[in-house]
Amino acid sequence: MFRHIGSLFIAIMLLAIAACHSGGNPGGGGKAFPFVPGNQQILHTVGGTVTGLAGSGLVLQNNAGDNLPVSANGGFSFGITLNSGETYDVTVLTPPTSPLQACTVSNGSGTVADGDVTNVEIACVILGDINGDGVVNHVDMLLAQRITLGMIAATSEQVSRGDIYPDGKIDASDYLLIQKMGLGL
Repeated sequence: MFRHIGSLFIAIMLLAIAACHSGGNPGGGGKAFPFVPGNQQILHTVGGTVTGLAGSGLVLQNNAGDNLPVSANGGFSFGITLNSGETYDVTVLTPPTSPLQACTVSNGSGTVADGDVTNVEIACVILGDINGDGVVNHVDMLLAQRITLGMIAATSEQVSRGDIYPDGKIDASDYLLIQKMGLGL
């Protein structure tokens, strides 16, 4: 009888040792994946720089699923990494407020090459700040009035700052809102 118990004990020990070494995985189970040169997948980040951010609440998005809140000017990088050959598409999901800002994306889409994407640029401007001095005040109200009345022509940069109801121009509806903003209403 002891002979059978000893054989059973040895069989159990051999099974336990075999189970420990079969996966090649310290956690046990699973298959071992041997190292194959040239078969590694190197993941890359997508990021860039934010400039002109004065408000709060900016949220960037990459590929409709990787959202990134941004609270300050400077560098940013999304959390989800991509393989070479995968595409990226960075957009503004939520524009900043307090003050209300519009942010444009440059170099925001493409295909990941053999390195990190670091050249996405997010440029934010304060809406209503036609002269670009960082505040909406009487100077911006006067500029908006003159542009609306056709007294002066707006530059493309002035339009990007003063076209609050985006239709490609500064008109009466933009002027009225700039006036309210300038007066603190």
